[in-house]
Parts: sequence; C-alpha cells; structure tokens
Amino acid sequence: MSSSPAPSSLDHEMSPVPINAVLTESSFYPVGLIKPSGEATVKVHPLDELTPDEVRGETPTILSSHGFTEFSLSQIQIIMIGAAVKSHITWYRREIKALKFMSAGVVPPPKRDVLAFLHIPVEPGKPAETPPEYLLRRAETDFIDPLTGFGYNAILSFSREKHIWKVDAIKQLPEGVHPQLTVEELLQMDELVRHDPTILELAAKVEPDQLCADGWSVGCDERWPNSMRLQQCIMYARFVPDSNLYAHPLDFLPVVDVNSKKVLHVDFPPMRTSEGLTSPTTAGPPLSSDPLKASGRERHAPPRGRCEYLPDLMDESMKPRRRPEPLKPLHISQPEGVSFKFTDGNTLEWQNWTMHVAFSAREGIALSTITWNDDGRIRPIFYRLSTAEMVVPYAAPEHPHPRKCAFDV
Repeated sequence: MSSSPAPSSLDHEMSPVPINAVLTESSFYPVGLIKPSGEATVKVHPLDELTPDEVRGETPTILSSHGFTEFSLSQIQIIMIGAAVKSHITWYRREIKALKFMSAGVVPPPKRDVLAFLHIPVEPGKPAETPPEYLLRRAETDFIDPLTGFGYNAILSFSREKHIWKVDAIKQLPEGVHPQLTVEELLQMDELVRHDPTILELAAKVEPDQLCADGWSVGCDERWPNSMRLQQCIMYARFVPDSNLYAHPLDFLPVVDVNSKKVLHVDFPPMRTSEGLTSPTTAGPPLSSDPLKASGRERHAPPRGRCEYLPDLMDESMKPRRRPEPLKPLHISQPEGVSFKFTDGNTLEWQNWTMHVAFSAREGIALSTITWNDDGRIRPIFYRLSTAEMVVPYAAPEHPHPRKCAFDV
C-alpha cells in the first residue's frame, strides 16, 4: 500500500459526489449467497465486513481525481459511505456545516436473522428458524462537525432497487461524547507541537526535529467545555534516530484543540519528593494561574543518559554483565498442516468448533456465532464475545495524570 493520507483528510477537499453513484450490482444478499463478479456464487457470512464489491462502483474515479492510486478497503468504505452522508446532509441536515469522518463499518443484521441465515437454532435442541429471503446490508460511520465540535453517528443501508447507499438516520451524539481519536489526528498534533512557538521556547535545549509527542485523549478536564475535542501530548526527546525516547521525558504537557489545531495550554505536572508532592493539591490549577508556579517546582531538562533496548544502539555499559546461557532449540513441526481451517473467508472451524472472526476499530477482535457440533446436533454456545472499552487509568493521582484514560482492548 502507498502512504496515502487517512480517509478523513478528504473531508474538506473532496468534491461533492452524486448520491446515485452506482456501487455494485447487488445490495441485498440472497440467503447464503452473493455474486460479487457475476461468476461463481460465494457464500458470505452476514457479519463479514463490507466487501470491495459493495463499495467499488465509481470509487476509483473519485479517488484518482484526488491523487490516490492505491487505497485500502477502509479508505474506500469511508469515502463512498461519506459521499452518501455528504449528499444527505446537503439536502436535509444543513445545520451541519463541515464534516470530518472518523470510521466506517458494517452494522450487523438482527441476531435472530443471523442465526436463521446460518442454520443455527435459537435454543439448543430446537430446529433452526426459517431464514428471511434477503438480509439487508447496513453500515455506519462516525463523524464530527469541526466547527461546532458535535459528534454524529450515521446509519446507512444498501438500496436493492437503486444500487446505492442510502442514509437511514443521523444521530447527534450527546455533548462531550466524541468518536475515537484517529491515527491521522495523533500525527497532526505531533507535527503541530514541533512548530508551536511556545513549545519551542519551553524545549529550547531540544532541536525541533527531536521533539516527540505521545498523543492521548483527554478523558475529562473541567477547565474546557466538553464539546471541545482535546488531546494531551506527553513530550519526549529523541536525541538519536531510533533511540528509546521514553528515557528522555520533558517536564511539560501541552493540551491541544484537535479541531482548530491550536495549542491551548501547557501543564507542568508536580513532582513527588521525599517530602511529598511539590504541589499543595492534586487538583489541576485554573487556567488563569501560572502553571509552572502552581506545580511548586523548578524546570527540569530532559535526561541525557541513554537507556536503549535495540541491540545495535547499546554500548557495553548497557549490555548485561552476565549473559544467560543460550536457550536450547525448540522445534514445532506439523507435517500434515494445522488442525483448523478458515472457510467462507472469516469462518474458523477447529475440531467440533465453528465461529466467525472479525475485527472492529472499537473492540479489536470479536468472535461470533460460536457453535459446537455435538454428533450432528449444532449447539449454540455464544453469540458474540469481545472485550469492549475497558477503561484503564494510568500513572499518579495528581493532575494532570488522571485524565490519561486509555480505552484498552
């Protein structure tokens, strides 16, 4: 793949696309079958991600007009689904002035229809229900209006008659609820702080190209409205290419507005000494105060001592004085191949187990429609298993560390 910009970079530059752009010949699936190219039929799991056929149509023309020659399926999805959303907003939701797309993915059909589609009984010991004639293929996309800060979720369906994506509903998210940060936004803020005059002054002993910003979402900071899309940048210096930047932390944390691309404030975390916390309180200081004075400490230059984990960058002082004995050889051999197989794309079969494997931006891996073949009787075990949004607080309890909340999966 080429290093094309992330799809959301097209939100302001992409010219309007007619909503009646033809995307594919098939919008609903005949039960259990799909004809992606008009040739042999291929069975498709109803929980599979959107296929290239579902989003191809005029996609190459649209992308090539913006300089794209190679693109991923996720980019195609967000651009073509985004085109339908833009057209809908132009006609029906004119209060939304600007669009910045975050993600796009499939919306699963109703559980009962999926089970019937796969001939899985709703209850053990009972026959599977009669499947519907067609399954409606649906998608969703998250986007924000950078001018207002509001987030939105759009649900779309594939029209069987018109062969187009059609917007079914657009819901405004509650104030303070934001779609996840994208990789593009993290990279943009990393570049932003390298050129900000305030940051360059605070990091005067570090060259601009040596500055590295580790971007984190701001879970909650009452000093700013919840509608703002904030990101905090934990700062490090990388004095040598490919070196361990975590050995060289800087003593300040910028807070940036992702939508306006501006540095809003710089926090100076207090320190813990043998006498306790340098700040009289763990709460964050008001924006009107001097952040360095509120921290109760002096400035600290980034440590220069190196602590590397890449062997090529280690000098003799970093290497272990006593090397452990080499591990004895470990050989794994499966001359007849593996015991599992994938059928119909993402369906995993292993001994008597059958399950669907999928990935999403929010949850990572998800296992669905897990069944056990009990001497010919299909027993449903789990409909869906995933680990969703496990909030993990990091570091110390004093400001600004409590807002370092990652949605780990």
